[in-house]
Amino acid sequence: MNLTKEMVGHLKGGIAITVVLASLVFGAISGSGTASMLALGSVFLVALRQGNYDDIFSYGLISTSSSLSSLIPPGVAMILYATITGTSVQDVFLVGLSMGIVFGVILAAYGVFYAIKL
Repeated sequence: MNLTKEMVGHLKGGIAITVVLASLVFGAISGSGTASMLALGSVFLVALRQGNYDDIFSYGLISTSSSLSSLIPPGVAMILYATITGTSVQDVFLVGLSMGIVFGVILAAYGVFYAIKL
């Protein structure tokens, strides 16, 4: 979280961007959205409260970004899907990575929009 905060923390909405980026990085490490939420959720909630974000937005951002982290390879669900259906793991990982990045950018942009609106 400190790395992503140093990269974008100075921007308007930087805390929201930090939450999204840190979740995606943690998802790349763990492969599980649930693990991302459990490991980082309390830290994110404190940071968002210090940034004057309301609790409803904070809970939504944490849960959504944590669920997005399961799209970033190596997602456990992606490996199971590829194994069960006989699909190429490489193809599933490429699609998951591209969609994870796209949805991550959209979620971070919404966080910036919300911060400007505050």
